[in-house]
Amino acid sequence: MEDFKSKMREKITKETIWSVLTKGVGFVFYILLTVYLARTLGTARYGKWNYFYSIFTIILILSSMGVNQSTKKYIAEYSGTGKEKFVFIDSIIIRMVTSLLFCLIVVIFYKSVGDIINRPDIGTLLLYSAPLLLLLNTLSYLKEVFNGNHDLKYTFLITSSEHLLKFIFVVLLLSIENHIYS
Repeated sequence: MEDFKSKMREKITKETIWSVLTKGVGFVFYILLTVYLARTLGTARYGKWNYFYSIFTIILILSSMGVNQSTKKYIAEYSGTGKEKFVFIDSIIIRMVTSLLFCLIVVIFYKSVGDIINRPDIGTLLLYSAPLLLLLNTLSYLKEVFNGNHDLKYTFLITSSEHLLKFIFVVLLLSIENHIYS
């Protein structure tokens, strides 16, 4: 019994450390990106960025459709049974189909969204953000898979990669936006 308690204590300690590191890295990268954007864009363009990013975040939330959370639940539930492989295969197919569907919706309706909000420039940014939608959905999916398997060190690696890629994508998106509107 004592051996079980010590193994559980060790597992919980290790997972807690990885979880805190993951949240810490995400927070630091978020702050760095926010500071970079605020200093690079200036007041008016930073407001435009926030407007765009709020719309993008709504689309991102809608496009997840609960697939990631369901995958985490069923990966954890079937862990060690041999069936988790089938959960992974089926869920990644669903994740890719729904992500591609929402990317297609963004590509088709970006101009209409820009017209509805009376900001065609935001619509154009939405068009260019379609690959980011696919990337973030995929990374979020992988994080939930690793959380379901309790492989939190991989969640840490994916979170770090996600924020680095997000920063690179933002810099590219801003350079495209500068090129179009300057």
